Amino acid sequence: MIPRLSSRIVNVFIRNRIIEEAEAEIYQYGLEMVLSTAVNILIVLCCGLVFGELISAVLFFIMFAWIRSSSGGYHAETYLKCNTIYTINLVIVLFWVKFAASYYSLSGHIMFLLIYFLTAAQFAPVENPNKPLEESQKKKHKQLCILYGVILSIVSFVLWYGVHQVKYAVLITATMLSVAVAMAVEIFRNGGECNEKDQKNNVHRIRSSHSGFHRCNAGIRSRYQCVFCFL
Repeated sequence: MIPRLSSRIVNVFIRNRIIEEAEAEIYQYGLEMVLSTAVNILIVLCCGLVFGELISAVLFFIMFAWIRSSSGGYHAETYLKCNTIYTINLVIVLFWVKFAASYYSLSGHIMFLLIYFLTAAQFAPVENPNKPLEESQKKKHKQLCILYGVILSIVSFVLWYGVHQVKYAVLITATMLSVAVAMAVEIFRNGGECNEKDQKNNVHRIRSSHSGFHRCNAGIRSRYQCVFCFL
């Protein structure tokens, strides 16, 4: 639906000479990202209202996107699959926050945080095959992934023991655990390791592009990239 709608809008732009036909794919990709983001925001608002946890839903949206910008993780093949998985993830997190907070313990809190840090230390960043990273970039993203985790962990303990907002401490750990699961799923889906030959081919394809727009656009049509797949 999103690709078709974006294509129709781009065709209208071309017919009205708003953009050049040669730029169609770039504009379509941009529109797909805008529409996909809008759909995700709508999902967040609807789920938040249904559960009576609008603030928690918005905070999850922000934290999840923030951590994923450095961690990478599971990449869905279609917008429908991405939005479906994201909705299921959000519903589980909100259910956890709303109904499990009263049963939450310090040992469970620490265990979930450890799962995140062990996963990040072992796997982060999980690369998008269409956007391979240099070694220096990998090191930077891993450090950021761990740093973001440290910051959120400190905030979670302050919320729990400082202002007695256990619900939001649970939300933080649930979000971090969601990112850890996304990293692990993508790694194991690829057989536990990256295909070095495919990565080299992607690097060659991207570097052989003729402009910054083409580098950004490399592989868009060959493999879908959802709005949260920053890596």
